[in-house]
Amino acid sequence: MSEFKINNIIIPEELPVIPLKNTLLLPKLFIPIIIQRSRSIGALDFAQLHNRLVLFVTQRNSEDEISRKDLYEVGTIGRIVSVFKLPDGSSKLDIEGLVRARITEFIDEEPFFKVKAEPFSLIIRDSLDEKALLRRVLEQFRAISEARSAPTILPEIVYMLSQLKDIEHLMSLMIVNLNIDVDNQQRLLELESVLDVLRQLNMYLSREVQILETEKTVARETKKQIGKMQKELFLREQLKSIEKELGVDDEKDEFDSLKQKIAAAGMPKEVEDKALKELSRLIKMPAFNPEGSYIRSYLDLLVELPWSKKTKEKINLKEAEKILNEDHHGLPKVKERILEYLAVQKQAGKLKGPILCLAGPPGTGKTSVGQSIARALGREFVRVSLGGLRDEAEIRGHRRTYVGAMPGRLIQGIQNVKVKNPVFMLDEIDKVGIDFRGDPSSALLEALDPRQNHAFSDHYLEVPFDLSDVMFIGTANRLDTIPPALLDRMEIIEFPGYTELEKFHIAKNFLLPKLYKDHGLKKRSITI
Repeated sequence: MSEFKINNIIIPEELPVIPLKNTLLLPKLFIPIIIQRSRSIGALDFAQLHNRLVLFVTQRNSEDEISRKDLYEVGTIGRIVSVFKLPDGSSKLDIEGLVRARITEFIDEEPFFKVKAEPFSLIIRDSLDEKALLRRVLEQFRAISEARSAPTILPEIVYMLSQLKDIEHLMSLMIVNLNIDVDNQQRLLELESVLDVLRQLNMYLSREVQILETEKTVARETKKQIGKMQKELFLREQLKSIEKELGVDDEKDEFDSLKQKIAAAGMPKEVEDKALKELSRLIKMPAFNPEGSYIRSYLDLLVELPWSKKTKEKINLKEAEKILNEDHHGLPKVKERILEYLAVQKQAGKLKGPILCLAGPPGTGKTSVGQSIARALGREFVRVSLGGLRDEAEIRGHRRTYVGAMPGRLIQGIQNVKVKNPVFMLDEIDKVGIDFRGDPSSALLEALDPRQNHAFSDHYLEVPFDLSDVMFIGTANRLDTIPPALLDRMEIIEFPGYTELEKFHIAKNFLLPKLYKDHGLKKRSITI
């Protein structure tokens, strides 16, 4: 290789190497570095004994222990200007970058890297393309330096670049003042012509200018949006104050509570959609609209109904027989038929057979037998008296368009016991009448028919309710006044009248103990 001179300094063919981590030395620039690895210290000692020249090569990684494969092939030959020993054994160097160099051969790796290197300067063609690109690059650099987002580029740097005649010095100074990462700086260092370097810088600077323009646009939009948000915030604060004065906050809490109750009620999808629709109407409705109270009452009913809540049922025939005997004297045939009915229900799981109707004179224990059946099944008990009932709306409910509308007695009974599978006693079913207000017995037919009562229609409710889990029991004093269609749905269990002796035993063994208990008396404290 022919002799290579730079700044009257002869560059030897063999040079020690100091690897650089996360930094890079560019020609024509001065930089400080700190070294502490043994190989770097060895290379420094060698250079100080000879010509103070070192090849500074950037590592491909940031590891402390490296091999020749971890070094880039192109670096910068630098002159050590000064050395300052630090207390921890490391050294601070001031370096002047001289010229690019390519490693052609590794001579040694221990005690430091020593290589043969071939220096090279950038090829300058002084063409129109070079001049045009240089002017373009300088304009873009000036535009970036004037941007608010790039305050690190000092005006003095821009002025210095405009005065420099050494194009390699100009490009090194520009590269080091731009936010270019080490890997891209290394790619620029490896290029061999000024034109190639200018092209790469032009691409980078064009992208940076576009980013700055986008940042300005985003900043303008953000400022505009912040102004809009501040205005909205101010208006919302005013609205909160107004709502607080009007008590709207309490309403919002109520609406949130209703929404949570609707979600937790276990409603079928159709019913939940209806409830949410009504809630939406209520929210949009003016605070003093009288219809709001009707919607609130309706929603309260929907969330209180046991759409999926059941009493866990355990049918124990021996226990049922024991309860019937404890609560009632005599009635062997009645008890036998009831036990048969319960046995069939236990076997079938869910009985869809006829409804029990307990028929007999007043005072024979029909209602109390119904209570005993509920106790034997472990179910809730609800009783509705139908005596003198002539309005169909009492069963099906009133339509919500009427003032004072209410659900029918069946839905009210279910609402009160809070489970969907109670024992439901329809007392005095034989006294249901018919007049101009409708036929209540036809509404009862739907409730008692196993094929229809899974979707019972209540006018007030407006959505179907499943009554198929309810165990209905009717009571009657006479059978001839029960409508034939209704009578056909029921299985009659006759309650005979009691003899005088049976009445005596009932009074002694059932009525008196109950009276003692109700009045807090002891048996020995009273004599009959």
